[in-house]
Amino acid sequence: MMRLLAVMGVVSLSAQLCSCAQSYSQAQSQYPRYLKFPVGRDPDTECMDYQVNKRFKVGEVWTSRYSGCKQSHCIREKGVLYIDRLQCPSVQDKVDYKRLKADNLFCREARGDRRKPFPDCCARLVCKYYFNGKLVPLPLHKYPYL
Repeated sequence: MMRLLAVMGVVSLSAQLCSCAQSYSQAQSQYPRYLKFPVGRDPDTECMDYQVNKRFKVGEVWTSRYSGCKQSHCIREKGVLYIDRLQCPSVQDKVDYKRLKADNLFCREARGDRRKPFPDCCARLVCKYYFNGKLVPLPLHKYPYL
């Protein structure tokens, strides 16, 4: 029974490969680094991620539901393979508080859905405003972002 549970646990750790069109440099500029650690040297061609017990080729991007909403990248720098984990950006750092106050908006930071892959699992800003005396959701294009 214990062996079966252990096998089931390993099977459930399978990573979700992202069909991300953005490059590593784009992702790195958009999302802050959480952790970067070496996992091999030349002639290795794959990064072994023990969190999901799987190997990934250089350039592959993946998430794991056990990563706490992080995106992982297998990269090679100066002959060394690294797993570079990126985290969600801070919602508070992106808000224009002057505009929020001037437009009389009611905003809050909503927790992300940790069951979803990165970046959909990240926290986000949710805003409402008064329209005809009722508090209604603010259209996304009017959010007070910097």
